[in-house]
Formats: sequence, C-alpha cells, structure tokens
Amino acid sequence: MILLTPVRHAWTQRDLVGGDIAINFANTVSGWGTDNEDWLADFDGFARWARLAGLIDESDYQSAVATAQRHPRAVSRVFSQMTRLRLGFIRVFHAVRRN
Repeated sequence: MILLTPVRHAWTQRDLVGGDIAINFANTVSGWGTDNEDWLADFDGFARWARLAGLIDESDYQSAVATAQRHPRAVSRVFSQMTRLRLGFIRVFHAVRRN
C-alpha cells in the first residue's frame, strides 16, 4: 500500500508534464515511492486540478464546488473512488516502469 502525505498544492500549468491525462492524474502524487505527497488532498484540490487539466471548465468547477458544499457525504464517496482509481493508475505505471 502506498502511504501518502496530504499536501495542499498550488496548481500551475507546468504541473501537467505527462503528455496524457492519465499520466498527469497519476503525477498528482509526488515522490514516486519515497516521501509520497498527495497533491489531491481534498475535493477542492481535485476540482482545481480537473479545471487546470481541461477536464472541466470554470462553470463546471464552480458548480462542483457548490454541490460539494451542499452534499459532503456524496463528495466524500466520489473523492474516495477517485483516490482508488488514481492509486490504481500509479500501480500500473510503476509495474510498467519496472519491466
């Protein structure tokens, strides 16, 4: 299991260096095996990243943030699923890199 330290990251365009959305999604964990920092430490960070990555526009971002405030339990479930998916990507990328 990968242990992550939550870090509130100030997203900039230069954080998107993977050339592919899935790689950029996995790159939201820094350290790659040592001193892992989770740059998507909360739903707002995930929404900010999704906006920067071009997955949602500003209107969708504002809507997601407002909805998150009204439905914290649902957001918690979505965020948990997103985290599991992202860790799955990371495991796959690590396996590919080892071979």
